[in-house]
Amino acid sequence: MAVEQLCYLLKPLVNAYVILLSWFLAILNLYLFDKPLREYATSVNLNTQPTVLDTIHYYTAEEGYQVLSNLGDHGRDAYRLANYADFTLPIFLFLSLSLPSLALGKGCLHVMGPLLYMISDYIENIAEKYVLEIYPKRNDIVMTLACYTGLVKILTFLGSLFVLIKSILIDLAIILAMASVDATYPQSEETIRSIHGSGEKTLIVLAAPSVNNSYYRAIFNQIIDYMANFANLVHGKDEIVILADAATLPFFNGKVNENVLIEADIEDIWIRDFSPVIPSQQIKFRYLPSYLSESVANAIDKSFEKWLSENNLNYKTKSSIILDGGNVVDNPDGSRVIITDRILKDNPQLTKAEAKEQIKDLMNLREVAIIPEVPDDTTGHSDGMLMWVNNDKILLPQASEPERTQVIDELERSFPDVDIVEIPDYYKYASWKGFTSACNIFINAVVTDHYIYMPTFDGPHDESMFKLIQSHTTKTVVAVPAEKVCFMGGSVRCLSWQVKGELKNQILQLTGRD
Repeated sequence: MAVEQLCYLLKPLVNAYVILLSWFLAILNLYLFDKPLREYATSVNLNTQPTVLDTIHYYTAEEGYQVLSNLGDHGRDAYRLANYADFTLPIFLFLSLSLPSLALGKGCLHVMGPLLYMISDYIENIAEKYVLEIYPKRNDIVMTLACYTGLVKILTFLGSLFVLIKSILIDLAIILAMASVDATYPQSEETIRSIHGSGEKTLIVLAAPSVNNSYYRAIFNQIIDYMANFANLVHGKDEIVILADAATLPFFNGKVNENVLIEADIEDIWIRDFSPVIPSQQIKFRYLPSYLSESVANAIDKSFEKWLSENNLNYKTKSSIILDGGNVVDNPDGSRVIITDRILKDNPQLTKAEAKEQIKDLMNLREVAIIPEVPDDTTGHSDGMLMWVNNDKILLPQASEPERTQVIDELERSFPDVDIVEIPDYYKYASWKGFTSACNIFINAVVTDHYIYMPTFDGPHDESMFKLIQSHTTKTVVAVPAEKVCFMGGSVRCLSWQVKGELKNQILQLTGRD
């Protein structure tokens, strides 16, 4: 919790100017630390800078006092001046290491290393100042403290620097991989349209949590940062808007363009589940999931319906079937969908055959598959199990038996001409407030005509999964950092509503865009 609060305090500083300023001040501080020692070395005709406690990584108390003795009176005076300058260096280096990581969309864990470095450096500085002030008196305990905190300082500094450089290199590799794909698959606009249909941009709608919502209060800033970052990644590719109430809108100031914001009082952030499905059709089902109380589900659904009504926004049709939008995984042209058998538990009046037939007729589909849900999954959604990368190819994370065979058999029966590709599964079970985690579920992606917005998790498999998914599609894969939200039980797809056609245009008009 303390680290999250620190991240919250650092967020306003996350911009290029402050990062560059912190680097400049850190370098200037190093110069000021070094200056009195260099001047002392020159005055006594030393060819090298004198050894001080800061420049040796491990020493005994006896060795430490020998260093102070070797400096002499003038050398110790110079070291005292250097020590004064050293009291501002830790904060500048802390900012230099932590702010770039936050700017890259990394989680609060990336602040812990720089924070530990700063704390250990300050303790070392205080201990060094004390032994300098009392010299020639000795305090072996304080001298030993200076030694060990100095050792922690150098290890945490080097570790934090390594993590930062690694993060930068991974992001650079992703950019180069995307550029390589663009070079490998050069396509004219006409070619792209022939592959993916009309080529219409999809509108992606996000619903921000209210700053007054107690359920999300502890992680409010993480969710806002995720949504702002996602909006900026979508910019220039597809359309995107963020719905937020009046009290929450100011938290997006300076993070996104104003024309992506729409004032709306939506009760929950998981808009995929209570919004209409199929971007070009917009068919709404009854929102009454078994994992929520009826009163909570109704409040969420009514807030969404109220916003639609107030703005004269209409979807195509509404069904009495209970079905979450996250349990409808549609292929890009909206002709095939995959649902889990959670639909049969929520609608016990329906047999599997009846559910398939009604869904198929209602949504004017070519084919429907109803697969077994993942055991122990809170929501039972299909969008945590597989994804379409084009109209006739499914990516399916490898599952254990007998679930694997059951899912593949249903998919092959329902979609005889669809390619099913099994991919690695890196999921590890975790939960938050009773909801199973969505971290390391790379297929919880938003798929549009030209792009796949794939979640990443600041983990070791991000790059390999990015390249793997990109290798199975001619769409451009866009990496969306989702480590700030995935632990809640969903990520990129779960937090978005996709819209096309006239309804898309009507929503965009609310922002002043056409």
